[in-house]
Amino acid sequence: FETGHYIWGQPVVAGDKIFVSSMDHFVYALSLDGEQLWSADLNGAIPSGPILSEDGSQLFAASLAGQVVSLDVETGDLIWSFETGGSVWGSPLSVNGALYVGDTAGNLFALDPADGTALWQTEFSGSVISSPILITDGFVIATEDGTLKAFNFDGSPKWEASLDGEIMKTPVVNGDYLVAGTINGENLVYGFNLNGVQVWSTTPEK
Repeated sequence: FETGHYIWGQPVVAGDKIFVSSMDHFVYALSLDGEQLWSADLNGAIPSGPILSEDGSQLFAASLAGQVVSLDVETGDLIWSFETGGSVWGSPLSVNGALYVGDTAGNLFALDPADGTALWQTEFSGSVISSPILITDGFVIATEDGTLKAFNFDGSPKWEASLDGEIMKTPVVNGDYLVAGTINGENLVYGFNLNGVQVWSTTPEK
């Protein structure tokens, strides 16, 4: 199956369907045989993959047009759309009955997955081009200028840590560690504990 532009985000497989987003502005639902079931236009390039709701009935996606949308997984029909203040590069994080999403304008939102209304909104310094990542009792966003910002689920800050370099991709959590990759810095990979304390950094050999 060929989309109209690059595919940057990871597809999602659920039951008998494959969901994939593309830089051609569309989210597609495919059969397991690769036949298109439906497509939905998000009016902007979609660099990250979609995610499913907890009950599997909705598909959430975000675009560089500054939209977060909910789509019906069976039909592709729009359930709701939320406008952010900047482009959204990452996938939303779905946890504890809310969707968390950051944008390039320095906005952080918690949305109600049922209707897309904002549960709360806060502002931060920096531009996010990655997805929020879950940690114990909260989540972390990474800004392009190399800052990790941890928040509680109510939007209050937990901790903040700065790296030497720019963060262009979503960090990962592995056990008790958060690992972030950077460019244009002293090292390429940094390890933190979940309290925001850096414990190591390294540049792997070529």
